[in-house]
Amino acid sequence: MTVFGFTPEQRKAALRFGQFAVDRESVQAPGLVGWWPLGIHGGKAKDWDYSGYGNHATRIGVVPTPAFVPKWGAQMVNDLASNQYSDVENGGASVLNPTTKITVAVFARADGNVTTGYNNKGVFSKFTGAQWLLWTQAADGDLDLQFRVSTNDPSGTRNSLTFTITDNDWHHLAGRYIGGGVFKGRPHLAVDGIDGGAGDSGGGTIKTGSGDVNIGTYQDNGARRFGGALKDARIYNLACPIPVVQQIAEEPWRLVRPLGVRTISFAPAGAAAPSSFQLERKFNRGVMRGVMRGAA
Repeated sequence: MTVFGFTPEQRKAALRFGQFAVDRESVQAPGLVGWWPLGIHGGKAKDWDYSGYGNHATRIGVVPTPAFVPKWGAQMVNDLASNQYSDVENGGASVLNPTTKITVAVFARADGNVTTGYNNKGVFSKFTGAQWLLWTQAADGDLDLQFRVSTNDPSGTRNSLTFTITDNDWHHLAGRYIGGGVFKGRPHLAVDGIDGGAGDSGGGTIKTGSGDVNIGTYQDNGARRFGGALKDARIYNLACPIPVVQQIAEEPWRLVRPLGVRTISFAPAGAAAPSSFQLERKFNRGVMRGVMRGAA
């Protein structure tokens, strides 16, 4: 079995960190177009893109650190100090420019005082040229999260409702948008699998461009970096239904793909990862059939 189409050395490195394995059918299926687990391959200069599209992120000053992440267990994470973030330079790739539907998701933990220092900080973005932005605001004395989408509609920017965080715990954030249809062109932000409701109306297709994808800041500006730790950043070219968002938030070691695509999960919550031989044997024997479930 080929895991992500990576070299044997890269595959072994991923297994050493107790991460993920997915069969090629899942990798080639529509839906997930960018997936950066963050923190693995510790000490190297890249955050690998595990979606299979190869849009790896360059770490700007980031040195992965160990942490205990609820739902995951012991993991390596990107804990961002001053001017640190990860930068996907191939932002012009077509798969990173969905136009009608999008979901962006990441686990985040604020490290500092959530009532100060978090105004206009980027968590996950493609906003050089104004496309989409998951960011924080703290002008009113607490940490408000918001998902923003810039559209080609003449009226421009669409904002989700804000979601307030008052602690330094880990939270799963998911911004979703459809230009029309059931979302009626309104962006949504879900925190820990709970949807915050519909934001600004207006609709329109999402702007595209060659600007970088930033994990931990926006507009390639280290001064706007999120002051905290991040794990598991993803981009989907569709608006994942809330049950799918909830499954990602509750079972993040499982690569959830919408549209019923089968998935395989190994080594949850920091358990020891099996060898590549064991993975292939389990796959071939169908032992993992019980967890090869997709999301409707």
